[in-house]
Amino acid sequence: ESIVQVGAKAHSTVLVHAEDPAACSEGVRMGIKEGRTGLQAWSDCRPSTSEAASVAKISEIGRKYGSNLYFVHVGSTAALDSILVEREKGMSNYYIETCPHYLTHTTDFASNTGKVVPPIRSKSDLQSMWSALRNGIVDTIGTDHVANRLEMKLGKGDLWTALAGFPGIATMLPVLLDHGVNQRRISIERVAEVTSHNTARIFGMYPRKGT
Repeated sequence: ESIVQVGAKAHSTVLVHAEDPAACSEGVRMGIKEGRTGLQAWSDCRPSTSEAASVAKISEIGRKYGSNLYFVHVGSTAALDSILVEREKGMSNYYIETCPHYLTHTTDFASNTGKVVPPIRSKSDLQSMWSALRNGIVDTIGTDHVANRLEMKLGKGDLWTALAGFPGIATMLPVLLDHGVNQRRISIERVAEVTSHNTARIFGMYPRKGT
């Protein structure tokens, strides 16, 4: 049995990291071989098309079993669009989570500290995430928190040995309040929805939590 089938039987919500592992593995292999550097290289080696392909694949399984699918750390337009296309087909419940770093950073960031999976993307992708957050398409904000120390994170000083991921718990609310509320992208009520109310509802904790 697949985890999606098991989750459906238990009436659970299945959290999905949507990237095609084969495509990403080959992309990274080629990136190392070509000696590429920088966050644009990391994004190219783990392309957003692999996210879209993974969304379509897991959605096909999800529809078969009527699953609740929660797509974690979504940060690209391609992934968003793929989820919305699959959601229109029905037979599954879909939820979308993004993270603070997909609302603040792009591949222009000139440091390997920005290495994360899925990668941060373009300015266009960043604007898509804010639009989706503002318009209710994004359900929740997660942190994808990885408690790396800086010396661990940076590895041997190159893109390929640097670890993926970084702390996010401390940045989530400041990003939403400063980049979101203070810059008039979203309301304070929307912050409460995506950090508390929606999360409690999706994971069966409402109204004990999220009110």
